Amino acid sequence: PSDSSSDVQFCLHTKVMDNETNVMKYHKQLVGISIDYTAKFQLNITSTPFSGFNKTAAELGTGNFEVTVFRCNTGMVKMVDAAPLSIDDALYVCIKSETVDIVVKKITQFTFWKSGVSVYSAIVGGADDINTFQKDKGKTIVQVGTRPRASLFDNEEKIIIEGTAELGYKGSNRYLARFTQEVNNDASTSGNFEMEVEVIKANSAATNIFLTLYGKMIGIFVTVFFFF
Repeated sequence: PSDSSSDVQFCLHTKVMDNETNVMKYHKQLVGISIDYTAKFQLNITSTPFSGFNKTAAELGTGNFEVTVFRCNTGMVKMVDAAPLSIDDALYVCIKSETVDIVVKKITQFTFWKSGVSVYSAIVGGADDINTFQKDKGKTIVQVGTRPRASLFDNEEKIIIEGTAELGYKGSNRYLARFTQEVNNDASTSGNFEMEVEVIKANSAATNIFLTLYGKMIGIFVTVFFFF
């Protein structure tokens, strides 16, 4: 430079990343350096203090967010020592987030199975079948109401319910560590749950009614035929 001093400015950008290199926070600052040459050719440098991040953080690991699942009534109150489910009963299951500020956005999978019975899902990809509904999605507790198929009541073996809950922060612009990986802002994570439901074996009342009516119809037919 023509004079004995000059200023150099540049932008310094620092980032805080998680253990999967996702950027969680960053800081940008314009930094200036003043350079002054003396008559004795001494170099004096005055720099702007940097207020960003200048340390390496220890690995924080992965956060775990738990959900609990239980039978509940229509008011979403947990049923303690619930009676076995009969073929005439509707089933209400509540899925609850156990972490502050983490909500259950929705149930994406809700599957019934028991040995010897075809597996079927009342919820697939977040879509409910015609006999199922979800209540209070996006809150701490989401309720699934459904009426299980008759084939699940052929014997007294317990019904197994397996499902997946989509979790997320109740607000926005908040980092959420997931079960197996990290996500950012409005993205969400999923967690699996499983429960058993005791059932009462259905009797053959429906079949008996059909056979009885059929028998009466035959009897009427025979009587009428005999009359003519």
